[in-house]
Amino acid sequence: MVEECSFIKIMEDPPIAAYQLHGAVAYMCSLLVVTIVALLRLLFPGILGTTPYLIFYPVIVVVAAFCGSGPGIVAVVASWLCAALPVESSAGFLNLNRIEVGRLLIFLSVV
Repeated sequence: MVEECSFIKIMEDPPIAAYQLHGAVAYMCSLLVVTIVALLRLLFPGILGTTPYLIFYPVIVVVAAFCGSGPGIVAVVASWLCAALPVESSAGFLNLNRIEVGRLLIFLSVV
């Protein structure tokens, strides 16, 4: 007998759309995941404070893949708001100087 190629087996598996969440559950899941990652960012300010958007990229990709584009957009907006939260107490909320605007534009263009 001829053994089946692994590529054919991969192609026969259901696409990721078969595992997607739908409706309000998807939106709640996207907000929950972003909140968990934002809390991780606050727990480790020395490590994750200098790159505020970096930790949110994988979250947005996972949310968009498993929850859809609508919850993905919600995750982008929620990630931006959580990244705008000050890690240091001296910084203000939504401190939009030139550097922050540049970071935000890069974040939005990549996402």
